[in-house]
Amino acid sequence: MKIVFIGRYNQSERLTGPEKFAKRLFSHFLHSNCDINFIEYFFKYEKKKSNTFLRLFGKQRDSKNQYILRLGMLRLFLYLVKEQPDIIHIVTSERFIITLFLYKFLLKGKIVVTKHSILREEFTRHTIKDSLIGKHKDLIQEWMEFTYCDWIFCFSQDEINIAKSYYKIDESKTTIINNGIDIEFFKARTTSRGANNIGIVFYNGFDFRIDRGLNDLVEALNKIKNPELLNFFVLGEMSDTIRSKAKFQIMTHPIVEQNRLIDFLRDKQIILKSHTVDTFPILVGECMSMGLVPIISDNVGFKRFIVNGKNGFVYKTKDFSELVEALELLINDENLLKELSKNVRLIYHKLKWENIAEDYLNNYKFIAV
Repeated sequence: MKIVFIGRYNQSERLTGPEKFAKRLFSHFLHSNCDINFIEYFFKYEKKKSNTFLRLFGKQRDSKNQYILRLGMLRLFLYLVKEQPDIIHIVTSERFIITLFLYKFLLKGKIVVTKHSILREEFTRHTIKDSLIGKHKDLIQEWMEFTYCDWIFCFSQDEINIAKSYYKIDESKTTIINNGIDIEFFKARTTSRGANNIGIVFYNGFDFRIDRGLNDLVEALNKIKNPELLNFFVLGEMSDTIRSKAKFQIMTHPIVEQNRLIDFLRDKQIILKSHTVDTFPILVGECMSMGLVPIISDNVGFKRFIVNGKNGFVYKTKDFSELVEALELLINDENLLKELSKNVRLIYHKLKWENIAEDYLNNYKFIAV
């Protein structure tokens, strides 16, 4: 079976969720001796590596990995028509891929996509007005994926339900497949709390424009009986307005490459998610595999892995009293915190990349028939 990934391949380890998914899945297929190539583009933001000619006609093979190709749009067309892969997998949604659907009828293989989020929903949570041209391009890309892809992979039923509220979807041609966790997180382990304040992590992302519910979360945590016991860490950026509202110690930490992220997480105890929609936050799984206890809302697709009081807590959306209750329980009961910290690490065995790659390969075989 001949497989082609199309999307963005980030050479660094400072990765977004979609970039990590694409890079890790590709790596596992390579090590399994699959016939696979990864095609990316001469993206405009890489000014020294991109120009109009390259974006149309460019061709460049990666110097470190011969299976990674950078192609302009015309070169991409020629490559796919010549090679005729069995599976063309859109692993990160990029605007240059729009052209792929214009010549889909010339391709014998199946086009599949992994949806990391639903942009039409995500745009409703942007706190800064988007460029109309850029927004329309992104929405056209998403519409074409849902309309013309032969198969759609999602991370949760929640994601499928959101998509159905915006697009006409044949649910019989969708599959829920989990995201994966790197073994490095499982090999590491958090330290016990000891006499220190309880360390809480909240991911606010690379994109400061998206409202991830941090403001509401801070207001909820202000109601905890002993807020001085909290050390609250925001991965990413936050506004000074939110910082000034906190009655507890709140700090930001830059989003860093994986080894430094693991070092940062070692002395933390809890990973927290707010009430906003998140289809499958893999950081929750990564933190759990290290021993951090999750407290998330039922708006988070990861909830299907959590049993209240056994390996974390799921609170009802916007019912922050349940969140506060769960957090106070962990603050006041060191034995419970230790027990849950031991239980949560088992998530790795479900979500290790070997399992995820095998699931995708089995689905490819079914779809390609």
